[in-house]
Amino acid sequence: MKGLTTTMKNQKIVRYNIIYMVLVHLIPIALCIGVFALRLSEPVSITLALACFGLLIFGERIIFWFKQKSVEKELNALGFSKNYTFSASSSILYIDINNGNIAMACRWNPFKLFVVSAKNITEAKTEDCRSGKGMMEGTNAVRFMFKIDGKKYRVYTFRSNKQRYAMNSQEVLTGISKADSAVEYLLQAQSVGL
Repeated sequence: MKGLTTTMKNQKIVRYNIIYMVLVHLIPIALCIGVFALRLSEPVSITLALACFGLLIFGERIIFWFKQKSVEKELNALGFSKNYTFSASSSILYIDINNGNIAMACRWNPFKLFVVSAKNITEAKTEDCRSGKGMMEGTNAVRFMFKIDGKKYRVYTFRSNKQRYAMNSQEVLTGISKADSAVEYLLQAQSVGL
């Protein structure tokens, strides 16, 4: 594959960048404090404070959304075949079955693209997170898990903060289907990478 060096394929996936996580929250707070420290007129101060609050709430999502566009271009420049792409709230996983590679862009570390050889995958499976028994059995999350060099990475295909869904509900079945597809593609890429 053109442009993809061995060191890029053997990098460790770091999902969290602590400095980024702190700055993405501190900058809007500092701006908000600065707005009130300037003692502008009340309507201007409130408007700017609301803008800072919006930046605090949605800033990292906006950064991640813009970064997705550049990740696609970067993968194309590397000659990465995107046979399967799964976008979750916390990360985007790209699988290249033709060359046996996976790439991952993480929401809390958006300025780094991780490309790893799929041959390093030691385990991949669907996890339905079920709990309860009998008619109370259900789940509030479905995910797929893959292990690279002993470290587990989980990507959610369905998640509910409000309630637990029955195992035969459409939401859960769709989440399981998506997770099964991702695991199947990961295993195909692994077989090519070996």
